[in-house]
Amino acid sequence: MPNEEIAEALAAARRDRSRSVDLAPDRFDEAGAYRVQDEAAAAYGSPVIGYKIGATSPEAQKIIGCDAPFFGPMFEADRFETGAHLAADATMLGLE
Repeated sequence: MPNEEIAEALAAARRDRSRSVDLAPDRFDEAGAYRVQDEAAAAYGSPVIGYKIGATSPEAQKIIGCDAPFFGPMFEADRFETGAHLAADATMLGLE
């Protein structure tokens, strides 16, 4: 699957709260993964309001299957006020 299709599939999965495409762990190097992330963020269609650092502990890295922290965009469409009640679904590892 070409990178553009992967980016759109990732954006669609976020919009629809569905599972995203399965990728082989060695599909991208770090720079390539961040390029696809940028394309997916643009395809998502919501303004980026900041960035999140993920997998900052060895435990989190083990759960996610990575060996170092990484960053990702946070979107206006996914911002909620303090005290908002949100339900986790099968596409989420958790909520913050």
